[in-house]
Amino acid sequence: MLEISLVKPKTLINIIISILKDRIFKKREDELSKELENILIEINEAYLKVSKFDECLPSYFKSIVENLVAYVARERKENMIKECKFVCEKIIDLMLDWRLINLYKAKQERKICRAKKIENKKYNIEDVEAKIKEIDELILNKVSELTVYPLVEILRISRELVERKNEESIFVAGVLLDYIEEMVTREEILERLRLSIL
Repeated sequence: MLEISLVKPKTLINIIISILKDRIFKKREDELSKELENILIEINEAYLKVSKFDECLPSYFKSIVENLVAYVARERKENMIKECKFVCEKIIDLMLDWRLINLYKAKQERKICRAKKIENKKYNIEDVEAKIKEIDELILNKVSELTVYPLVEILRISRELVERKNEESIFVAGVLLDYIEEMVTREEILERLRLSIL
C-alpha cells in the first residue's frame, strides 16, 4: 500500500497520471478488441453462407480481412479501424455476389486458399497510384483469359481508399494491390478464374 503522506506532491501527480493513462489505454485496448472481433464475426458469417461450395475464392477473400484485423491488432493501429470496416463491407459484397457464387458452384472441388500475411512496410501515395495503373493494365491484359470481375472489384476498393488520402487508407490500398498481384500468380486461384468469363 502506497503511503500518500510520504510521497512528494509532484511524484504523487506523476503516479496518478500514470494510473489514469493505464486505465485509458486498457479501455482503448478493450474497445479495439471488440471492434476487431465484430469485423471477424461479420466476415465469418458471410463466408458460412457460401462455404458449402468450392471454398478457394471465399476463403481467400475472408483471409484478406482476417489478415488486416491481425495486422491492426498486432501493430495496435487503432486509426486503421475505419479502413478495416470499409474493406470488410466491400469484401462481403464481393464474396456474396451472385456472379461469383456461380463461379464457386462451377468447381467440383473444395480447397482452402489463404492470402499471404501483411508485412509491416511503407506505402506512399505516389507508389500506390502508380501501382493502380500497373494493376489496371494487368487486368486488361487478362480479360480474354480470366474472369477478372473479383480483381476489378478489389482494384475499385483500392481506388476508393486512395481517394481518402490518409496514411492508413494508403497502406490498406497498397496491401490490396499486393493481393491482386498474388491472385494472378496462384495457380489454384487461376484455375477458378479460368472457369467462366462473366
